[in-house]
Amino acid sequence: MRARHISFFAVIGMFVAAAAAFAAAGELPPVSPKPDRILKGTAPTIILTGDKNTPGWKDINKVNIGGHVVAVQAPGADGGISLPLPKLNIVGRVDIEVIGKDDRPVASGQLNYVESQERSYNSYWILILYILIIAIPPAGSNIYDIYLSYRERREVLKLLSGNAKIAEVNTLLETMDKGPSGLTGLTRGTIAVTLILVLAVAIFHLVVFTPSDIPKIADQLLTLLAGTLTAITGFYFGSRTTAQAAAPSTSGPSLPKTGGAATPKITGFNPSDGAPAGRELEVIGEGFGDQQGSGTVTFDNTKVTDIKDWKDTSIKVTVPSGFTPGQDVSIVVTNGGGKCSEAKTVKIASPPARTDGLKTGGAATPKITGFNPSDGALAGRELEVIGEGFGDRQGNGTVTFDNTKVTDIKDWKDTSIKVTVPSGFTPGQDVFIVVTNGGGKCSEAKTFKIASPVGNEKKQENNAG
Repeated sequence: MRARHISFFAVIGMFVAAAAAFAAAGELPPVSPKPDRILKGTAPTIILTGDKNTPGWKDINKVNIGGHVVAVQAPGADGGISLPLPKLNIVGRVDIEVIGKDDRPVASGQLNYVESQERSYNSYWILILYILIIAIPPAGSNIYDIYLSYRERREVLKLLSGNAKIAEVNTLLETMDKGPSGLTGLTRGTIAVTLILVLAVAIFHLVVFTPSDIPKIADQLLTLLAGTLTAITGFYFGSRTTAQAAAPSTSGPSLPKTGGAATPKITGFNPSDGAPAGRELEVIGEGFGDQQGSGTVTFDNTKVTDIKDWKDTSIKVTVPSGFTPGQDVSIVVTNGGGKCSEAKTVKIASPPARTDGLKTGGAATPKITGFNPSDGALAGRELEVIGEGFGDRQGNGTVTFDNTKVTDIKDWKDTSIKVTVPSGFTPGQDVFIVVTNGGGKCSEAKTFKIASPVGNEKKQENNAG
C-alpha cells in the first residue's frame, strides 16, 4: 500500500513540476497553429487560434513568423486568424508572435518546420512509456523491499518470547523501521529514485529528439528538475547520516534475551545431592536465557511440564514423577534459541522419612524456595511461603518477618505455609522470612519485598479470594 502511494505522489509531483515550469514560461497568452508541422520549402495557409477575449486580440493586423512579418485581416468571430505562410527552407522550431495595435505583442506560439510530414513516433505512446519508466521501477523495488522487511519482522518476532512486553516489541519494531530495510528508509529511497528517473527521462528526451519536438519550456523544466533532485538527494542522504548517528548504541539497554546466541551449560543443582520426585530442583548454569520462550528441560528425555522460574543462570523445576530414589538421570537444558546443553547427571533423592504419619519436621531442615505472589504482598494480605521440610502440621513451628512472629497462620503443610503479612512494614521494604518447624529447626532467611499498593491491590484481592 505504501509503495503505491509513494509512486503515485512521485508521478503527480512530476506533473506539478511541469505545470510550474509552464507557468513560469508563459509570458503572453498562447496561440495555436493548425497544422503545427509544416514541410520545409512550402508556403501553405494555416489557421491561428487563440482566446478571442485576450486584450488587443480584435486589433491584430500582422503576425511575425520566424522574423518574417505577414499582414493579416482581423480575426473572425471564432477568434481564428487565416495566415498565408512565407516559404521558409528551414528545419526546426520558429516562434510565432501575434502583433496588435501600436505594434504590441498580443500572443505567442510555435511552429515546427520538418523534413517530412510523417511522424516517426506517437507522442501519446511516448508519454505513456515515460510514465511507466518513472513509476514501475521504484514501485516494484519498493514492494519487494517491503516484502523482505515484513519477512524479517516475522523472523525476529518468532524469536521473541510469548511473555515479551508490548513496549519492548514496539521499541524493536521502531528501531527496525529506521534501519535500511525499514519503511522510513524505503520512503526516502523511493522518492530519490523516482526523481532520478524523472531527470533521466528529461535528459533522454532532450538528447534524442530533434529541437522541433522539444517543448518551449524544456530548458526551464530541466533546470527545475535538476534543482529539485539536488535538494531531495541532499535530504535523503543527510537524513540517513543523521539517523545512523542517532541510532541507539548496542551497549545500551536491550530486550530480554531468550538465549539465542549462547550455548547453555549446566554447572550444578540445588539441592546438590538431588531432590525426590514431585519436589523442586534448581538447575544452575549459564546461557539459559532471561526468558523461557520455547526453551525446555528434560529428565532422561522426559520433558518437564512444571517449570516454576526461568532465569539466564538458574531454572527451578519440579522433578517429574516416575523416577525411583537413587536413580541417576541425565538433565539437558535447551534454550529459546534452540541450543542445548551437554547432559549432566543428578540423583533422584529419597523422600523424607515419616515416623508417625503426620510429621512436624523434626528431622529435616526447612528450606524456603519461593513465595506466592512472587513479586510481593501488602501488609494484612495473604502470602504463601513455599519450600520443604516445614512438617505436615505446625506443632511448635513459627514464621517470622524480621524476627516478628506471625500470629495469623491460616494453613500449614510440609511444602507451603499460608500466612497474613504482619502490619508495620512499609511498601517496598525488604524483610527476612524464616520458618522454624515443629522439630525446632529453622530455615535460612529468605528476602521478601513488601508490595506497594499501586498496581497490586487488585492482584492481592484475587489471590485472597
